[in-house]
Amino acid sequence: MARLTPLIVCALVAGVASESLAANPIRKVVGMLQDMQKTVEAEGEKEKNLFDKFMCYCNNGAGSLDASIQAASSQIEALTGKIETDAAQKSQFQQDITQLDRCSRSANYGQGINSHAREGGN
Repeated sequence: MARLTPLIVCALVAGVASESLAANPIRKVVGMLQDMQKTVEAEGEKEKNLFDKFMCYCNNGAGSLDASIQAASSQIEALTGKIETDAAQKSQFQQDITQLDRCSRSANYGQGINSHAREGGN
């Protein structure tokens, strides 16, 4: 009997091996369906991770966008005020230039009359 036990084990192993080589079509279909199930579950997990990352970006991105919009709005108001101030200052400078130009012309004219009078002219 001790000699028969290894032979029986070898026969069973050979039978199982031959059965796996010549698996019946239903077994093949079941195996393919199980492989497909694993693939679909893996793809679903990847899509879930991508969706979670996208939602995190959307939630955080909206807050950042709102903050940058508010900062830009306040900056626009400050720059608009500065433009108005600079425009008023420019106008004042132009008036000053015009006035100084008039003073310079009148001074030059007066100097011309004085030098003409000193030279003995009318």
